[in-house]
Amino acid sequence: MDAWRPFEGGWGLILGASSGFGAATARELGRLGMGILGVHLDRKATLPLAEAVANDVRTAGSPAHFFNVNAADDEKRAHVCDRARELAAGKPLRVVMHSLAFGTLKPLVSDAPGQQTTKAQLEMTLDVMAHSLVYWVQ
Repeated sequence: MDAWRPFEGGWGLILGASSGFGAATARELGRLGMGILGVHLDRKATLPLAEAVANDVRTAGSPAHFFNVNAADDEKRAHVCDRARELAAGKPLRVVMHSLAFGTLKPLVSDAPGQQTTKAQLEMTLDVMAHSLVYWVQ
């Protein structure tokens, strides 16, 4: 019996595709027939995680194109979007998932001098983990 592949021919964009919820979603959607456009930011030590996810999607019989770029970088985002349009051949994306996790871990308020989150750290965290979703879907 053939596998159930309800998303065959469709494409999904997953921001944060190399680990956690993003990786799990990429694998499952790939198993269900969806092509995956994965965006991740990994250094040499963690790059094999992204490669494993892409390989799992391909092994499931779906196309996978992964981009190791800073998702908050305007130029990188434009490049990935241009490439996504080419790969999807004009079809709209069926899924956009935002699973980016990058930001400060400092407390927002602290009695210890210099230990609380700075304005720059908070703005960077919000840019990556919140605002970037809006920029990607625009």
